[in-house]
Amino acid sequence: RKDLARSIERACRFASTTTYLIRLSLNATNMVTAEDIDFGRRFSTQVSGTFAGESIDIGFNAKLLLTILENMDGEEVKFTFRKPHTGAIINDHYLLMPVRLNQ
Repeated sequence: RKDLARSIERACRFASTTTYLIRLSLNATNMVTAEDIDFGRRFSTQVSGTFAGESIDIGFNAKLLLTILENMDGEEVKFTFRKPHTGAIINDHYLLMPVRLNQ
């Protein structure tokens, strides 16, 4: 949880200050990417973890995700979702709706 939160905080610096959109690329490498379309800034980092299922890119408001991570108990974070355009259940207690990504 702490490593993910730190990566998202760093990504926030590169995200649009309007949407705070970040992309989570969940796959074998577990990437966190932020991109500010208006100014062409980009940030990418890897966060270790385990992943089961098909690879998925999903966008979130980084500020909302950080609020959840900062207020949860425990050190593990479990995201459960079916598709990039459906909400993610985090640790069976939090619902976070995605932001549409521009491919």
